[in-house]
Amino acid sequence: MNMTPELIASLDRLNPEQHEAVECLDGPLLVIAGPGTGKTQLLSLRAANILAKRDAAPRNILCLTYTEAGAEAMRKRLIELIGRDAYGIEVSTFHGFASSIRSRYPEYFVRPSTDTLVTSLHQQEIFDRLLKSLPFCSPLGGGSPDMPAQNIGKMIGFVSKIKRSGLDYDTLSAIAQQNIDAATWLTEHSELLTLVCERASAALAERFEEEAERACGMAPTSLTRPIGCPAGTYVPYILELRDTVRRTEFIDEKGKSSGYTKVRDQFFGGSNSQGRTFKIAEQSERLKAACDVARRYQSELNQHHLYDYDDMIGDFVNAVEHNDALRQILQDTYSYIQVDEFQDTNGAQMRIIELLCDGVGAPNIMAVGDDDQAIMRFQGATIECANQFAAEFSPRSIVLKTNYRSTPAIVELGQAIARQIE
Repeated sequence: MNMTPELIASLDRLNPEQHEAVECLDGPLLVIAGPGTGKTQLLSLRAANILAKRDAAPRNILCLTYTEAGAEAMRKRLIELIGRDAYGIEVSTFHGFASSIRSRYPEYFVRPSTDTLVTSLHQQEIFDRLLKSLPFCSPLGGGSPDMPAQNIGKMIGFVSKIKRSGLDYDTLSAIAQQNIDAATWLTEHSELLTLVCERASAALAERFEEEAERACGMAPTSLTRPIGCPAGTYVPYILELRDTVRRTEFIDEKGKSSGYTKVRDQFFGGSNSQGRTFKIAEQSERLKAACDVARRYQSELNQHHLYDYDDMIGDFVNAVEHNDALRQILQDTYSYIQVDEFQDTNGAQMRIIELLCDGVGAPNIMAVGDDDQAIMRFQGATIECANQFAAEFSPRSIVLKTNYRSTPAIVELGQAIARQIE
């Protein structure tokens, strides 16, 4: 593709960091770019530069973003820069991309293309029925026609969060069972529950610290070995308790045991008069029950040829994981990949990126994100994905420092507020 006057002029206006990122076309690249640093311009110019300087067609470039508005803004800018070729570049949300692949290659997908998206109302009706069918002794409070409606919303949110994390219910149930077994083992082989019933004091805090170190150090490997799941998802309960105790200053310089009481309240429930319990045990029983309901929900969807919004990405991941031919088709097609707002990537979306790059020595993938701004964390996004990207791909890193939208004072204030709400 020949460079248009608009493309040449836009390249000339780049600052040094932007220019470095736009010219870094081969291999993995991680760009840290805060608000107002020209991310959309950067992504668009780099795509245009790939077409101008590499043996690539528009269809070989994949640009993934998080909102339809973001995709539209990038597509509009590409049209301004390179004209009609911009229509050949796939600019899409993760869900849109997964859906388009399913439409193009239905033979690789287990779920028939005739299945339909479940409505919000139908989703609520399914969970209402499933929760009411639970026995009275269920941790989710089943068996009652007056079961709180909030449990329905919680289950819908739970299912969505798990699907977006990339975990499966069997793995999650195994983690829950390990937590329950850890609480049982500590109850039988330590004096921790006895100690936390006593009145807090500096002397007691020291005894608790010693007992936690002793007990956790003696725990069997079945309780300290992580269950296989994506990086950064969890730490075995025994190790979490031990590490929290180790890094906490139990007694401050005034001799007060505020650090100890904080740890006690974090890990132990109940009161001194009623006796203490390990909070994790009750929480994990609820988690196991929720996984069971979620499995039944998914089974009902499948039985009636329905799927929910988050299944779109799950179906893509499943299809590519189990079909080498499909993975090869996608890798041959998309030789250049760009991901916008990478800080908002969740585990399932990260798996898409991994599969598109699986087996490629130095994939041509660029991730652009802001480490101070993760607006989608409530949807399962985690900054751990950025660390995972760095660990897996060893990318070249570039930081965009110039903000074209706000004054330095406003930028500094915004960053300070973002850190406080973490």
